[in-house]
Amino acid sequence: MERSSKCAVCYSWFRALICIACVSRSLNECKTVLDSLKSRREVSYSRLSSLLVTKERAISQQCWMDLHNEKLAKLRDKLELQVEKQKHISETI
Repeated sequence: MERSSKCAVCYSWFRALICIACVSRSLNECKTVLDSLKSRREVSYSRLSSLLVTKERAISQQCWMDLHNEKLAKLRDKLELQVEKQKHISETI
């Protein structure tokens, strides 16, 4: 059985709490809930930050790989052109 958060005086009123003990107990319960929610928020924020850092690193790495693949493709094309020039020069001689 749950303990009531109101004393007999406050329980008989259908409005807000009126005695100091009940108000303090209610405020402590609210503070406990808020602290719990704050803790959950901080854990969620920490997880999200970690995921964002990981994603940022992956994107950065992918960009680096794309850039170097483009450079390699240009070098391959340049090499093929030089090989074709050499073949053409050796055929004309």
